[in-house]
Amino acid sequence: MKFLTFLLTFMLPLDVFATNHTELNALEQLQWQNRVILVFSDRVEHYQQIFNNAESQVKDRDIAWFIIDGKQLTSNYMGQISDSFLPQLHHQFTSSNEEVLLIGKDGGVKQRGKALPINEIFDEIDEMPMRIREMQETADHN
Repeated sequence: MKFLTFLLTFMLPLDVFATNHTELNALEQLQWQNRVILVFSDRVEHYQQIFNNAESQVKDRDIAWFIIDGKQLTSNYMGQISDSFLPQLHHQFTSSNEEVLLIGKDGGVKQRGKALPINEIFDEIDEMPMRIREMQETADHN
């Protein structure tokens, strides 16, 4: 029994390390874990400030955001992002110079527009059935 406890003590942290540091190659890896906001814009600082000002709401809604400025990528994603991720986004989402996409946890595009009305995006998310369940579960645990 002591050996099993010893083994689990060392194996559990290794498993946590492996899952937190998986290289992100495709948006599909975030499916069922995160909602995604893609911003195609050259106004990186502007959008980054919007996300930073709403950091707690972003975290609460499990949002991974990506700002794409040509060949540069800025994100709140905590793990490694592969070199193939950005070209894949460009291939998957042909966009104009200024476009914002909200992608649900199910992988579907829920909203697409020319601007980032962050409160409207939060409202849209909060009306999603999965988000409603998440809020109910949080309320039940409090």
